[in-house]
Amino acid sequence: MYSYDPTAGLSAEEAALVLGGEVHLFTERSDPSNLDAIMWPRTGAAGEVMWSGQNTSQSDAALRLSDMRERMVIRGVNCEPIQMAYCTQYGGDCNW
Repeated sequence: MYSYDPTAGLSAEEAALVLGGEVHLFTERSDPSNLDAIMWPRTGAAGEVMWSGQNTSQSDAALRLSDMRERMVIRGVNCEPIQMAYCTQYGGDCNW
């Protein structure tokens, strides 16, 4: 999701018309018990790309997404980590 460019192949005029994006969930393998865990990593990465664009490094994005995940967990959302804690805590290069 993070490497997807929603404006790839568009002219500058066409790219200026892109107002947002969406993330789909195919529900054959999901239910209320795993919905948050499945959707969070995908929507978090997609939101980062749609908000910040491709100009952001994955390391910078990982820190923001990790912080956001912690806030969501505190509020009771069952989010899986974006990547291993080592990657954001100790500067590891985990190439997600």
